[in-house]
Order: sequence, then structure tokens, then C-alpha cells
Amino acid sequence: MPGRKIFLLALTVAALASGLNPAPATAGDYLVLETADPSGDREDILHPEEPYPGGDLRGARLVLRKVPIPRGPQTDEVRPGHVYVPVELTILIDSDLTGGEVQLCIFSHLPPLHIEQIISRDSIVSGDPEGEKRILLATQSETSLFTGMEEAWDREILAFQDSEHYPNCFFEAVPKERGEGLRQAAEFNFHSGTTYIFPPSPRFYWRNIPSLSVSTSLVVRELDVLTVGPVKSLVNDTLKSSWREVTGP
Repeated sequence: MPGRKIFLLALTVAALASGLNPAPATAGDYLVLETADPSGDREDILHPEEPYPGGDLRGARLVLRKVPIPRGPQTDEVRPGHVYVPVELTILIDSDLTGGEVQLCIFSHLPPLHIEQIISRDSIVSGDPEGEKRILLATQSETSLFTGMEEAWDREILAFQDSEHYPNCFFEAVPKERGEGLRQAAEFNFHSGTTYIFPPSPRFYWRNIPSLSVSTSLVVRELDVLTVGPVKSLVNDTLKSSWREVTGP
């Protein structure tokens, strides 16, 4: 099954499924949760005294659909009368990429879901092999992957991650190979900025809301005229959720 078709297929499967097939949603059918991360707690390993202005995790927002389920006499008092279906997850982050060539990697774990997003500027190499230079291009590439919801989708993602194309998505790769890696990865995208929209699945839901953990890695290379040089900043940040409920969808 081609990667670009997996989410379209998910919509079709969900529409035909009879297992979890709730009525149209109302405002009360949604649960909105938020978590915060301390501002400025990111760490610039190379320049702790002058941290990079971007890459600061601020928190996250999770929207869940509450789907009623039948309960028998034996479970009526011990189990809630609904399950939770993920709708979207937004990672709140100061993700402005400034300076030379920059790459921000976001890894989010919402068991059993795992999300990876790569946001980077591009560069090319010019000159002969002995004197080649990396030249910054005024473009930006983004790609996102997630696993843990459906085995069929996971097989495609994991096959991609085990191929030669996935390592080439990072800016250390040869530009030509990097372009092909990003093109291959784009077939799996499901993000809008740092908001991830989960495709509906008739089989995936939570009885209990899991905790979220997020880690980021941001690498900045120095820029001399148009030549990308050594690494200038290496910034890490982490977040572990303590959810609180908020009102509104």
C-alpha cells in the first residue's frame, strides 16, 4: 500500500467500521487538555551563557474525542462509560529558525503513539571535493512521521526508517540524496506546523489518557557569506506532561 494513500484509506475504513461509530460530535464530546513547560529551560550545550533564541518548548495541547461505550452490570461502577480517541496534538514551541543552516527535530511520545518531525533549512555543496562548500538556500523543509496507531501504517513507516532514505532527511546528507529522502518522507506527512491531526481509526482508542513526553534537538551551523560552516549551537529541551483540562474545542 503506497504511503501517500494510508491516511485516505484510514478515512474510508473508519467510515465503514461498525465497532466505534459514534454519532456526529457536539462540543461536549471533546476533552481538551494542556500542559506547560518552563520557559527558558532549554540547554545550549555549546553556548549556555548565550542560548539560541528558538527551540524553547512551551507546552502542548491535546484534543480527544469522548466516545460512549456500553457497559454491563459488572463493569458499570468500575469503568467509565466512554473511551478517548485522539483528534490532534499541538506542540507549543518557539520554533523560529534563525542564523545559518538550522535543523529542529521534535520527538513526541504519547504511548503507544510516537511522532517525529524534522524542520530544517536546506543547503547545497559547491566546488570540487577538496574545496567544496555548503551553500544555504532560502527554503525550508518539514516532514513528520508517526507510529503506534495501525500495524499497516507502521509497517510502511518502519520500512522507510530502515531504508537509506530516512538518514538522508538530515542536513548532514549529500544534498541530492537529502532531496530524495525528504521527497520520500513527504508521503507520510500529517502535520500543520507543529499540530498533528490523527487519522480516524475504528480500532484505536484509550481507556485512560496517557502521559506525554517531548524532546527536541536543534542544531545551528554558522554562516559566512553564503557558506555554511561549523556547528554554532546545539540546543536540547524536554517536556513531560501533567495534563490539566481546559474548556473549549
